[in-house]
Amino acid sequence: MLKELVNVLPTWRLEFECQYVGNILYSDIGKSYYAHLGWHPNPTNQHIEFRPEMSSTTTKSILEDELENLCKKDEALVKRLMAVPSKGDKKRVTIIPNLEHMLWHIRKEDFATNYLFGNIPHAKGGIIGKPGS
Repeated sequence: MLKELVNVLPTWRLEFECQYVGNILYSDIGKSYYAHLGWHPNPTNQHIEFRPEMSSTTTKSILEDELENLCKKDEALVKRLMAVPSKGDKKRVTIIPNLEHMLWHIRKEDFATNYLFGNIPHAKGGIIGKPGS
């Protein structure tokens, strides 16, 4: 199936009629497995981790029933920011943070945590500071 998808995805009609720039494959098993199926990773892909930091600002857990509203706000913000042309010749690419995309990651996390620990976390993320800041 992945061998077929790698050829078909570039031909799909895009929601916003914009230029096709690539596809994304999330994988926990590494780059080499999918490379032989035609999915060639971007050489500049990076894994970034942020160190925990103490903060005097209040934090709040995000529950699943709050996700749709937060995603709509984030989606509007990203679209507004991406509508402003980038400076110089730099190209920008983003993933629209809609509910469907976020739920894909959350369901993957739910499966893994249930398998490994026998339960699923109630918190699906966190907010620090005032919304929109």
